[in-house]
Amino acid sequence: MSDTTGSIKKVTLDGVTFDVFADTNISETGSAFENSSIPTSGRNLRKMVGRPENREGVVLACNGFERGVLKGLADGVADFPMSYETAGGDVYRAAGWIEFENRETEESRATIQMHPRDTWTEFVA
Repeated sequence: MSDTTGSIKKVTLDGVTFDVFADTNISETGSAFENSSIPTSGRNLRKMVGRPENREGVVLACNGFERGVLKGLADGVADFPMSYETAGGDVYRAAGWIEFENRETEESRATIQMHPRDTWTEFVA
């Protein structure tokens, strides 16, 4: 168990490793369910609605060639392996697809979302 936090070490999409900007802060969906309460005249009922465990705010260094790779992955129809490693050495892996949100040419920053087909497998350091 590591208490080390900070910059993401790497992101790998379909076997291609991308450099990640040091200020990238990946937003992880906490669980597979959104929990809420439904009030009644007595007890509250627990409502559990399934949700995908997406990863958002993934900012990659992206030159023109890498932009083409991301576009190809986003436009493809087949799931592919993807993973990321945190500063503490935790690794998260899934098969799925990406949403290629945008690329900023001034600093070659590409922002993506990672969408798993099922769930993420955790390898906690």
